[in-house]
Amino acid sequence: MKKVTCLFLFFLLTTYSSLAAQDNETILLKNGDRLTGDIVKQEENHLIFSTKYMGEVKILWDEILGVESKRKLYLKLQDGNSVSAEGIKLNENDQWVMNSPVLGQVQVNKDQVLVIATNEDDARPQYTEIKAELAAKKEELRKITDIGELWSGNLNVAFSGNEGNENSLSFLGSADIKRTGPTDTFTAGMRYKTTTANEETTANEATGFLKEQINMTERFYLYGELSAEWNEEKDIELKFIAEIGIGYFLLKPGDYHMFEDDKITLIHEFAAAFSSTDLDDGDDTQSLGFTTGILYAQVFSNKWKLTLEGKYFQGLNETDDYQLTGEITLAIPLSESLSFTSSVRDRYINLVEGDNKRNDVDWALGLRYSF
Repeated sequence: MKKVTCLFLFFLLTTYSSLAAQDNETILLKNGDRLTGDIVKQEENHLIFSTKYMGEVKILWDEILGVESKRKLYLKLQDGNSVSAEGIKLNENDQWVMNSPVLGQVQVNKDQVLVIATNEDDARPQYTEIKAELAAKKEELRKITDIGELWSGNLNVAFSGNEGNENSLSFLGSADIKRTGPTDTFTAGMRYKTTTANEETTANEATGFLKEQINMTERFYLYGELSAEWNEEKDIELKFIAEIGIGYFLLKPGDYHMFEDDKITLIHEFAAAFSSTDLDDGDDTQSLGFTTGILYAQVFSNKWKLTLEGKYFQGLNETDDYQLTGEITLAIPLSESLSFTSSVRDRYINLVEGDNKRNDVDWALGLRYSF
C-alpha cells in the first residue's frame, strides 16, 4: 500500500511539473549547454529561468549566448524604447541580434538591454501607465457623452395621509431627475397630490424645485435652488424660496461604516434665502433670511436605503418668521428598478395666515421606479 501511494504521489508531482513548465524558451550558454524551460523575469545582471527538473535557476547575462523562444520576447532598452522579437542571439561583436516583426532584423549592444520580459507591460511600465490614463480618460468621456450615465431619476406613486389642517387620505405622484456631470450636478423635481376630504376630491397641492450644484473641491460645492408651492387648502396662490449657498460632505460613501458594506452620506448646507408668498386672500409677504439643512443617507448591504432630511428657514424681518421641515424615507428594493417606499414628513410654519394650523404631518406608502 505504501509503495502504491508513493508511486501515485510521484506521478502527481511529475505530471504537475510537466504542466507547470511549458518549455517556451531555450537558453544557449557559451559553454555549449542548452536549457529548456520558461523565462520568469530578469533581475539586474541575471535571468531567472524555470525548468522542469531543476525548478527556478539564475543565469548570468554574461553566460548567455542566445535565447530561442516560441513566443514574443520584449526588450526594454536604455534609451527608453522597447523591441519585440521572436528570439535573440549574441553575435561575434557582442551584440544581440533579433528578428522584430515590425523592424525586421535588429542589432543591439548587449549592455543596452535593461529588461527582457515575456509580456509588454513588464518591458514598458510607462506604456502601461499611459494606457491606464487613456482608459480613464475614455471612460470619463463616455460618462460625459452617454445620456444613460448622465441622467437618472425616480417616479413615485403613493397613498398618503394627513393630520393637521385637514384629515384626509390622498393619492400622491412625484418625479425627480438628476444629471451628474464631471463638475456639476443638476436636479429637478415635482410633487402633486390629489386629496379626498369630506367626500370631495380636489387637486389641492403642487410643489416643485430646481437645483444646480457646482463642485469646488472633492467635498465643497456651491449651489442655487428655487422651490415653489401652490396649495389650495391654505389659499397659497404661489410661494417660492430662492437660495444661494454652500454645501459640504461631512461623510462620503466609504468614509465610515456603521455596518459591514453599508454606504453613508452626510451633507450640510447653508444658504442666504429670499421667500415670497402670494395669497388668494390676505396680505402677500416677502422675507429675507437664511436656510440650513442636513441630509443623511444610508444604503445597507441588502440595498435598503434610509434617508433623513431636515431643513430650517429663518426670516430676518421677524424673529417669529421661521419654518422647519423634516422627512424620513425608507426604500426597500423589489427588483433592480422597483422599490417599495414608506415616508413621513413633518412641516412646521410658525407664522400662518387665517385658520391654517402651524403643523402638518404627512405619511405615504407607495412604489418607486428608478431609471
